[in-house]
Amino acid sequence: MRIRLVCFGKLTPRSLQPAVEEYALRLSRWCKLDIQELPEEKGQDPLRKEADLVLKRMDGFPVRLALDSRGEAWSSERWAQELSCWRAQSPNVVLAIGSADGLHADVVSQCRKVSLGPVTLPHSLARLVLLEQIYRAHTQVLGLPYHLGH
Repeated sequence: MRIRLVCFGKLTPRSLQPAVEEYALRLSRWCKLDIQELPEEKGQDPLRKEADLVLKRMDGFPVRLALDSRGEAWSSERWAQELSCWRAQSPNVVLAIGSADGLHADVVSQCRKVSLGPVTLPHSLARLVLLEQIYRAHTQVLGLPYHLGH
């Protein structure tokens, strides 16, 4: 299985880096994780410029998810259900986390919108939470004891 995470901006605070690396290492046992960190665009119509960058990185990935506050909030169990389907049907999954201004409508229109819940998270923290949920989903699908379900 191949999972690509496309995100904008540097990971801040840097103290999150060890946790992101830890979950990336854990996930490497079960999937090829590709984190593509892109610079936030400046100037006129930065979301349009960012959309071009994201859409290029979605080529070849039939399962596309965009983190969006208006998306459906998935439980940990739902992440596992979706992962199980992806593993069986379409092993190439791309997830996009937008810049501070979100994602362009052209990107969102080509993706399933998923939310990490009703709270607003800084983009770097959303990256960490997303990786943890993907790891948790794998442990559920594989029957490992990480997830307690409460």
